[in-house]
Amino acid sequence: MLQIKYLIYFLLITLLLTACGEKKDIIEQREIKYDNGQLKEKGTIRIDLDGRSIKESEWTYWYEDGQMKKKCSYINGMLTNKYQTWYKNGQKHEEGNYQNNEKHGKWSIWNKYGFIEEEIEYSKGKKDGQYTSWRKNGIKASEGLYVNDQRNGRWVNWYENAQKQDEGSYVNDRKNGKWYRWDEHGKLIETVHYDKGRIGSARSYDSEKQINVNQNKFR
Repeated sequence: MLQIKYLIYFLLITLLLTACGEKKDIIEQREIKYDNGQLKEKGTIRIDLDGRSIKESEWTYWYEDGQMKKKCSYINGMLTNKYQTWYKNGQKHEEGNYQNNEKHGKWSIWNKYGFIEEEIEYSKGKKDGQYTSWRKNGIKASEGLYVNDQRNGRWVNWYENAQKQDEGSYVNDRKNGKWYRWDEHGKLIETVHYDKGRIGSARSYDSEKQINVNQNKFR
């Protein structure tokens, strides 16, 4: 019985010593600077047992003149949560979220003058949801739906003067069904029928004549 007690005691001491001497990852703050001394990037680094440097937590990046360039977060070296970038003039460029190093949720993109250019929904790195784009003058340019990185459902495009340019539906990134096209003054000038990308027939409303088209052409 005494020998068993000594054996248990020895095992406990061995485990304790092993735990005390166990190597762990090293966590440190990292700063990288430009030649002029201005901070270029700053964040947390985890050095694992194999000597690899892995980004963790929030990181911030700057342009050489000190203007903010990017803010993002990492978990185990993968982008996660909020992601933001800026132009050199200080205007925000893009904003969205990452999940396991993939874009996820709503993303917004602006031009360098501060006007919105695009809004798009992502799911696991793929476009999946409502998409809207705008021209430089702020006029809406396109609107539609993405499903698994492909255009699906009703899509509309506009001219720079805000007049509707064309409208129709997609099935798996191919035009399908009847599409309408207008000129810049709002006059209907053409209708085209598609069957999953294949053009069937088209009609011009300038000449009022039926137009036969190449049956093997896709859009």
